[in-house]
Amino acid sequence: MKGDTQKQDGAILLLDERARDVKARWNFYSAWASKYMGPSFNAKGNDVAIDTFTLVCERMERVKV
Repeated sequence: MKGDTQKQDGAILLLDERARDVKARWNFYSAWASKYMGPSFNAKGNDVAIDTFTLVCERMERVKV
């Protein structure tokens, strides 16, 4: 990104098993991406590919649902 970041607000939602009801919610403010790690692929395995994405924010709050 060469140091050109744009801060954004957003939310993280924890959903139930059927993805219908929100069980928990966290709002974050003035956040930017600080790290991303993609999966390492192995053609001989059948592991799940996991991406890791790290956000840094100036403020975060848990909202009662």
